[in-house]
Amino acid sequence: MLLVFFPGLDFTASLIACFKAGLIAVPVFPPDPRKLKKDLHHFVSIQKSCDATVALTNAQFNFVKRLEDIKNFFSNISWPTLKWIEIDDHLKKGKRKQPIANTQRVYPGPEIVSFLQYTSGSTSEPKGVMISHGNLAHNLTLITTDGKAIQS
Repeated sequence: MLLVFFPGLDFTASLIACFKAGLIAVPVFPPDPRKLKKDLHHFVSIQKSCDATVALTNAQFNFVKRLEDIKNFFSNISWPTLKWIEIDDHLKKGKRKQPIANTQRVYPGPEIVSFLQYTSGSTSEPKGVMISHGNLAHNLTLITTDGKAIQS
């Protein structure tokens, strides 16, 4: 599942939703329309590498993407075939007034992949690294303990 967002709450909510749904998130920075040829190549390379078929984004970026689709209709630049989902309305509808009763929380094992992080692709094609829930938990623990060694 590609997460095509600028840093912010939309990205964070989508990342957590992927974790809860058991999906592997693939954060991808939105291509810059001013550098579309380079950025779109990078974007397509990541999409092909992870074989994503769905991309989450927000209305603001999707509007820019649609404008670029029109502008690039007569060129060889094209977006990969993806199902694009704008999350704006989903986030608004997702607010619950009452908690769901008797919800059983399921925690993924530390070896389960939480997301794929890709290199910048500045010197070659972007390369993906699997980040497990254990990797993520360890990193968050180091951040919250100011990097001090953790005693077991």
